[in-house]
Amino acid sequence: MKNYKSLEAHHFFRAGWVQTVFHHLTTSNNFIFKAYVKPSQRVTEKPHRPWVAVDKDGIVLSAHCDCMAGLGESCSHVAALLFKIEAAVRFGITSLACTDEPCKWNNFFVKDVECSPISGIQFNSNEALNKHKTSTERSTAKMAASSECEQTNFLFALSSCKTSQPVCLSNYHEFCSPFKDKNTYISDRLPTSFKLLFDANSVKLNEVELSEKCEAFISSLSISDDQINYLESITVNQAQDIVWHEQRIGRITASRVSDIMKTNFSNPSNSLLLNLTSHEVQNLNAPPLVRGRENEPKVFTLYEKEYLSCYHRDGSVTKVGMKLSKEYPWLGASADGLISCSCHGSCTVEIKCPYKFRENTSTEMINDCSSYLHPEGKLNRNHKFAEFIVQAKDKLIVDTIKRDDDFITQTISHLNEFWKKHIFPELVTGRLRTLLKEKEKIKYSVNLGELVCYCQKHWDQNDHSPSNQLIGCDSSNCPYKWIHLGCVRPRRKTVPKGIWYCKECRKK
Repeated sequence: MKNYKSLEAHHFFRAGWVQTVFHHLTTSNNFIFKAYVKPSQRVTEKPHRPWVAVDKDGIVLSAHCDCMAGLGESCSHVAALLFKIEAAVRFGITSLACTDEPCKWNNFFVKDVECSPISGIQFNSNEALNKHKTSTERSTAKMAASSECEQTNFLFALSSCKTSQPVCLSNYHEFCSPFKDKNTYISDRLPTSFKLLFDANSVKLNEVELSEKCEAFISSLSISDDQINYLESITVNQAQDIVWHEQRIGRITASRVSDIMKTNFSNPSNSLLLNLTSHEVQNLNAPPLVRGRENEPKVFTLYEKEYLSCYHRDGSVTKVGMKLSKEYPWLGASADGLISCSCHGSCTVEIKCPYKFRENTSTEMINDCSSYLHPEGKLNRNHKFAEFIVQAKDKLIVDTIKRDDDFITQTISHLNEFWKKHIFPELVTGRLRTLLKEKEKIKYSVNLGELVCYCQKHWDQNDHSPSNQLIGCDSSNCPYKWIHLGCVRPRRKTVPKGIWYCKECRKK
């Protein structure tokens, strides 16, 4: 009985490690039982051979096992043997005649122990499993449905909350009046949205006809002061407002001027055109954008409290929304703030929290050749800001920029021609967007039997490595059609978006 309460012994029995039990009736009417029991650790070695002597009432007289603990006449193997005998008697299995069910219970044991992954092994006892199963079982009792009167009384009780009302009430017509849509606006007071310019029939127009259509549109296009002011008032949250995104479609904003001035006027970047005319909201979760979104409000508050009085007399700063040009309705800007003071009158505020310099001091930032600033700490003249604020790790860098009318006139003239020649045709025809969609449709239409790429190899569709991705050349006469991402030079990490040509087609 020393090992009767041993959990290990019962595990041996339950796992089927106790093999066939043999018995012998002695001349003194005592019984001797013996069996083979698999070792607890070295399952591939010879089994242990425990035996036990009991009298006719089941009292254990003696026991022995050839394991180390069994030399003391008590071990888990002996206890496991007794557990099997006790279970056979308790369930009445031994009362059956041998002809009825010949030794069925005595032949039930594990012959070969197979290895299993740890995830497939059950370490809990049956009692613990049953307890957990019982505690996680859901009640099958069904709640009686409340009456319509009870539901109404409950809603009235919720609506009487004095501090704030639960938002669930906004789904009920009788209680939704206190709730107001955050993005409600009057569409008639907004300027024309350029995304409405798309006309499927315009795809057939040639360059001259598109130019004439553009001139006709510009001559008829006008926006009022009320529309300009109303748009600015409802887009103060800028990227958080859907109207702000919608009004930017097809318009040149201040943040895109530099890209337009740098691109080839005769053959501009397709990704730039798609970015300017796309109806889809751009990814706003890129690390630089997230950093700007999180830090600009802090910089705005810090500037207002500690820096404003150093640069302006009687100054105040307010946040503003999107501002459109009345003379050039396709031109807009979203400043980070507007300063009113007695020394300058009004001037815009532009805040930058450069991701590249997030761990640099102001001195380190200024000395970097790719910074916004000259070594003497002044803004590069190819930027377009008034009060230019840059956040460094140690402090804010503030520079007041005077208006440069010559620079503005030359820039707007270039932007005007760019909008007429490239942006308006894309808004009307959507050729780039259509071509991009067609390219996505045929993305996987690769003939597995043909050779692809400069390397002239078969495409392995089972190879999911980045270098094995295929880029489709958009030239109709391309000799390769598909190029491995790993074969593109200079190297790229991702498949390019928009129109793309291989090195051979670019030469043509």
